[in-house]
Amino acid sequence: AVGVLTAFVSARPAGLPGAAHRAWQQGRRAVLTISIYLVVARVMADSGTAAALAEGLRQALGAGAVLTIPLLAGALGFLTGSGNATNGLLMASQVSLAGSHLPLAWVAALQNTAAAGLTMLSPARVATGCALIGRPDMERTVYAHAWPLGAAALAVLSAAALVLLLIH
Repeated sequence: AVGVLTAFVSARPAGLPGAAHRAWQQGRRAVLTISIYLVVARVMADSGTAAALAEGLRQALGAGAVLTIPLLAGALGFLTGSGNATNGLLMASQVSLAGSHLPLAWVAALQNTAAAGLTMLSPARVATGCALIGRPDMERTVYAHAWPLGAAALAVLSAAALVLLLIH
């Protein structure tokens, strides 16, 4: 919307079709991938799979299952490199996992923050960052120095989940 408005304000609307084409060429894989994640998430939620997975985890771990929220979100954030995909795939399960005794806003905050925090360690993001600076050989070094940041985020969010569990 901002691009379209800028094109009209700067009296260059003729460039819009070319810009739209380039944007689609560069972003179509990401758009399609996230769309697939969202469709799978909808199927999981509507079929009851998300709730059943959460129920199984709750039966196995009891009330402590809530402590897995940041860990699961972080793991999927790492694997997908996307907070959107992670939220789409896991949010229904995480909400079911929390049950009725935890504030859903806090559960969603734990889920979203853990997913976003660990996307920084996603192999695709690290490889892209190293490639952008012209140093694809630095991936191992980046991981060695960045893992403590991811671990710290998970530790803080796991502590927050524990506090949430204890006060509710």
